[in-house]
Amino acid sequence: MEIIFISDLHSNLEAINSISKEISNKRIYCLGDIVGYGPNPNESIEWVRNNTIKTIKGNHDYAVVNNNTSNFNLFAKKSILWTIKKLTKNNTEYLKNLPLTYKFNIGKINILLVHGSPEDPLNEYVIPEHYDQLFEYYLMKNKVNIIVFGHTHIPFSIKKKNGYIINPGSVGQPRNGNPNASYAVVKIEDDYINIKMKNIKYNWNKTISKMEKLNFKSFASRLKHGY
Repeated sequence: MEIIFISDLHSNLEAINSISKEISNKRIYCLGDIVGYGPNPNESIEWVRNNTIKTIKGNHDYAVVNNNTSNFNLFAKKSILWTIKKLTKNNTEYLKNLPLTYKFNIGKINILLVHGSPEDPLNEYVIPEHYDQLFEYYLMKNKVNIIVFGHTHIPFSIKKKNGYIINPGSVGQPRNGNPNASYAVVKIEDDYINIKMKNIKYNWNKTISKMEKLNFKSFASRLKHGY
């Protein structure tokens, strides 16, 4: 079984279209933040819905649904308020109904999806160098073999004694110094698990042009550098 993990699409339709060509007809899971920052929130949600991708709620998705920008800086707040006005009623309702976490299994392998962390699914940033000692605890407490995180926009894959910790990075706004759209491919065969990080080039100039027209220049400039 080969499955795809994506996260943090952030309304970047060009990045979404680039990975769509690579992962079509695959089993896909999304770690949240479909919206925020970017210029195409409705199209991004509709891509997820049309491809029946199992998705959890990210902090930007939550903020849009609840009109709550208290945890965001001025620039992020601006994009959220714009997104609230832009979204269709059906797409707002879709975000509202997304779960905070999702647990499932493939054969004997149990998998937990969270945007932030198992302790704080929406807002906690899990940075490997700061959280390494907690990874075994997360795996054992939640009785899973794999935990997949989003939120940081930084891809990583770590093998621990009791399982794997994965972050597929960000499709729509990478922050690891690589501007390409990032995702993870996980192959599971009985007890065998293989994880590969992928990144795909896309036309970020087109996305930047759209964002600059909306005066989202602070986030637009980051796309070409991937940070």
